[in-house]
Amino acid sequence: MDQETIQLQLGPEVGAALKKDLTLRCVMKANWIRDDSRASALVISWAQSLAERLSTEVLRKVGIEPNTDFSIQLNMVIMVQRVYICYDLFLDGCDKELRDKIQEDYSVRRAIYQVSERKDAYVMSRSIQMDSYVVEEYKRLSADDKGPLPLFYYTVFPPFYDNGQRREDLQHLYHRGPLTDEEKEEMERQKHEDSDEAKKESTEN
Repeated sequence: MDQETIQLQLGPEVGAALKKDLTLRCVMKANWIRDDSRASALVISWAQSLAERLSTEVLRKVGIEPNTDFSIQLNMVIMVQRVYICYDLFLDGCDKELRDKIQEDYSVRRAIYQVSERKDAYVMSRSIQMDSYVVEEYKRLSADDKGPLPLFYYTVFPPFYDNGQRREDLQHLYHRGPLTDEEKEEMERQKHEDSDEAKKESTEN
């Protein structure tokens, strides 16, 4: 779906929050469609592009003035059975003091707007249960990764670090062709976890 026009459904609280503060913290769950590589540089570039395209559609749906400038700050990219992309959306005009406050400490709990891929559309809504998850994941990953954002983690083959810096020069180790048996087993396990999470979300909503 990510190469086609993005179809998006928004919860009513999304527009109100974006118009109020001109910023949102989002967590998108999307499918990484390439099996030939899970190199961090490629995945991060894809995540950035997808977040920008989805944000363009968010602004259109909310009724923000066309051609309003915005920026995306990727905070975390976590690969499991799907890819979790945590990012901040800032509209042009967002209060500088607020933006600086958000960017100076990512361990502070903030309201999360979750984007899930369902059938032929993305659905974006407020997700209270994700607030704590994002903070805990950031603390966990930043304990090892002291480099610039975004933090990156792949559950099957964790990144290599040298004095807290992710070694991008070793990313060729992630070019593996078809999925290995170990990867398939891990992704199947994550698939069941995602299914359980989806059922929980459905019950809560």
